[in-house]
Amino acid sequence: MKTSNLLTLLTLAVCLSACKPKPGQVVSTTELIKPGKSIGQVTINETDQNLLKVMGKPDSGDSAMGKSAFTWYAGHSPKGAVTQIFLSRGQGDDAVKRVKQIRITDTRFLLMDSIHVGKPLAALEKSSNLKEIARFTDKGAGRVLYDDTLKGIAFDTDDKAIITGITVHETGKNARETYMPFFPDLK
Repeated sequence: MKTSNLLTLLTLAVCLSACKPKPGQVVSTTELIKPGKSIGQVTINETDQNLLKVMGKPDSGDSAMGKSAFTWYAGHSPKGAVTQIFLSRGQGDDAVKRVKQIRITDTRFLLMDSIHVGKPLAALEKSSNLKEIARFTDKGAGRVLYDDTLKGIAFDTDDKAIITGITVHETGKNARETYMPFFPDLK
């Protein structure tokens, strides 16, 4: 009996270690984070109609004055990983709302260098132009928001500088501008 339990645990450990990509390993496009462009199958400037086809009905949301903020929870439980998407309508003739920001807390999504939620921020500071731009509270815990405006990617971290969320936004724009609907205490 003990041998079969040990064998089961060993098999599980091998399977779990195989789930994370090794350096240089190709990441599935459905789980890839592309700064300034997309997270998984959701892309920046995608229409609200296409977004809802991909993501389905959000678990919560708010819309007003040409802007929308939607939240999806893994397993439809507020305790699960979060996907938050901010949309807004363009000026002039464009009456369609488009994705302007995508934020995830799910560890499945990875940058090409295997950075993901749960990794220390120090793992990528050397290769990016991150600047602290804000502080806020998420589920009672303090967070710090770092942004690389030129690349179109931001990271929120806990008090130990561990990544708790990754956001992709339009390049050249500050992530702080679209965090407000999700975190009203942003400073």
